[in-house]
Amino acid sequence: MDISIVILSVLISAGTAAAGYIIWLQARQAADNAAAKVAATGGVSRRRPGAAVAPQPFPDRATSIRCEARACEAVKTLARRRFLVSEGGIPRLPLADCDTPGCGCVYVKHNDRRRHGDDRREIGGMSQLRREHAGEPDRRSGRERRGADLVL
Repeated sequence: MDISIVILSVLISAGTAAAGYIIWLQARQAADNAAAKVAATGGVSRRRPGAAVAPQPFPDRATSIRCEARACEAVKTLARRRFLVSEGGIPRLPLADCDTPGCGCVYVKHNDRRRHGDDRREIGGMSQLRREHAGEPDRRSGRERRGADLVL
């Protein structure tokens, strides 16, 4: 093998390693600067009032607690609740008054605060619930108001 090919391979490898080190060093400095900025502001956002905020992909994310059969009574009272992530107030596990050794309770993440089948946005879903709750009869006649629109 020719010596110039070996030297060229070594130079390419060294250049690639140097470029990788420079990129890593810049990323590390950027992370350090961001951490220093957060520490300097005490974690308070310096965002201008009225500035646009990027929308969250799941604004109604929620967390619930899944507990084992031998779980303590304190966590069983919270097992059916969903806690909105945006509101905070999610209890830390294990709970302070947990009396079960080796507590096996865990958090369960949900993209929406509603349970499956609890979506009231269905057609007439909320108005039907309101009428049923108030004890009002359904006064709709059953025919379309815009009957002429349905004729082809």
